[in-house]
Amino acid sequence: MDKNWSAQNTKGILASVKRVLASGDCTKLTKDAYIHITLHMGFIAHYSRAGFCDVYKDTEKLRHRLLTSEMSDSPMTNDYDADRYMRNPWFQREYGTEYCQSVVDCNQGIVQLARN
Repeated sequence: MDKNWSAQNTKGILASVKRVLASGDCTKLTKDAYIHITLHMGFIAHYSRAGFCDVYKDTEKLRHRLLTSEMSDSPMTNDYDADRYMRNPWFQREYGTEYCQSVVDCNQGIVQLARN
């Protein structure tokens, strides 16, 4: 396994989520943002971005789940889990610090967007 994965496009992912929440249109979610959310924020895959957007046509429901994940109803779930890639040394050994920090930055940024 490559121990130094490239950092995610944090600015692009956050801009995509911001557009979705501001417009109420889930189809504005980019592929990178969809992949990040489903891999790192406790969402199931829904098989495709279109399937995800079908489930989250109501972006207030999406906003809620960006805070809680699909596996919890606690509004602190994704906030607490945001930095687990930096708290757990295994992630840094396996993926590299740059990648792990980009995951943390995306998660924290998405939680902030969902709160506003």
